[in-house]
Formats: sequence, C-alpha cells, structure tokens
Amino acid sequence: MKIIIVGIGKLGEYLVRNLVKDGNEVTLVDTDFTTPLEIFRLVQNIYVIQDMDILNLMPITMFLRELKHRDVDITK
Repeated sequence: MKIIIVGIGKLGEYLVRNLVKDGNEVTLVDTDFTTPLEIFRLVQNIYVIQDMDILNLMPITMFLRELKHRDVDITK
C-alpha cells in the first residue's frame, strides 16, 4: 500500500518504522530538518519543505516531481 505521512514527530517515526516493516511504500512530507537520517533511509520518497502553506507546497512539489522525472539525483 502507498502511504503518505505528513509530519515526523514521535508518532510519525513510529508509523514509518511499522508501515515500512509491513511492506508499505511510505512517502514522508516534513518541515523539520532534524528528522533522524534513519527515518529518511526507510521511506521511498521524501519531501522536506519550508512550510505547510499550500501556496508554497504545490510549486515545490511540482519542482521535485520534475527533477525526479528528469532523473536528477536530489539525495545529495
């Protein structure tokens, strides 16, 4: 199953660990740059954004999709 988790507090970490362990494809959307790298390694897609304002989120999401479509490595 494909699952999106928005926010990665303690509950989000718990959900990521268990959902990935159960074989789900997890996408993470977060504004916190202090999320443990272990969590980022577990998920299939990561979107770290400046804020959750929908007017800012949509252009950033489209930009990241375009990079992915063009096979640009954004993991570095």
